[in-house]
Amino acid sequence: MDITNINLNLYKSFIVACETRNLHRAAEVMNLTREAIRHNIKELSRQLGIVLFNPHRKGIEPTADAVALYREVKPALETITRAEQTLMVITPQTHGTIKMVVKTLFAESFLNDYIKVFRAKYPNIAIEFYYDKSLELLRNNKIDFVINWDCLFRDTEFKIIKIVEKGFDGGFVATQDFLNEYNLTVNLSKEDLIKLPIAEGEEFVPIIKEMLGTDQLNIIKASESNTIFSIAGASLAVAYCVEMDHAALKKFNFVNLNVAEVSPFLVHLVCGYKNLSRVAHVFLDGLVKYIKHKV
Repeated sequence: MDITNINLNLYKSFIVACETRNLHRAAEVMNLTREAIRHNIKELSRQLGIVLFNPHRKGIEPTADAVALYREVKPALETITRAEQTLMVITPQTHGTIKMVVKTLFAESFLNDYIKVFRAKYPNIAIEFYYDKSLELLRNNKIDFVINWDCLFRDTEFKIIKIVEKGFDGGFVATQDFLNEYNLTVNLSKEDLIKLPIAEGEEFVPIIKEMLGTDQLNIIKASESNTIFSIAGASLAVAYCVEMDHAALKKFNFVNLNVAEVSPFLVHLVCGYKNLSRVAHVFLDGLVKYIKHKV
């Protein structure tokens, strides 16, 4: 086999699979999908012309050839990994491009400020945004990743990672007049909220439904946050507000509703088969630290 054609990712997947004896756990360690791990092992087996694993009731079992290969490859791969980690430090002179799909609200709420910091630190790294056909772009390896609020990406071929687990400065609100009209207090149950009219933007309707666990909601759809505030401010509905505009809340005499059993929004990173570039890794590492600090 021509050494110039060696794919280290195939060997990395093989090493982790040997150590975990389970494709699912190997995928978690490698930050890939199980299908990607299976593909890498199958391809390495084809290139070497040997069987590497046999099915086992608890996962997979390395063959004798695989054990011998593991002993030879493991030390070499550790050396290469140390070298890669040393080179992961990116200088301001580094060139590259990061391609991503980002939900508008997340970009407005958190990403804009971070991108200003990132571009100032790494002026030679370009950032490109895409807004449509993100599933198709992921499948075709045209972008690095998608950052999204919701759970639209349920396909198991994608790797989904929670990058923000803490709740944002947001929640359900209503005016005091609305509460008085419906004879409610600020402490509601989820069942109470489901019975009420909810003003919300079009893109957040699926998320609100998932948060409340039902499709049977009285949703008043609106295209802009100002419209949502106006509807709720006129004592016509409650609203879910992310990154609350406290001045607007005060202006409309809003009060925060304490709704039991409602999970906050989470931000997910969604990857396909493509291995993330060094610049993409540095961008995401910094973003997670930035958001955790901010929230």
